[in-house]
Amino acid sequence: METTLVFKTFLILGFQLALVFGACLWVITMSRKAASEKKPFFGVTFSEHTNSRGELDLQPVEVGSGLQMLTYINIASLFAATNEPTW
Repeated sequence: METTLVFKTFLILGFQLALVFGACLWVITMSRKAASEKKPFFGVTFSEHTNSRGELDLQPVEVGSGLQMLTYINIASLFAATNEPTW
């Protein structure tokens, strides 16, 4: 009985970690691609710089309405997901 519970727990945890890792990797990859093509990604334009170790650093140049709208939607869904009113 405990083996199944441990297996299910690690299966769910592994899936969630893989999903978050994949989303972060996708955002980083698309941001690098957008910076090299000088195009916005989620409404944010990036500039490419190198740090002291010679690694690529992406700096956001301007924030468009796309990223702000996504942030507002995430905040609203966070408050809507609670069981009790927050007021």
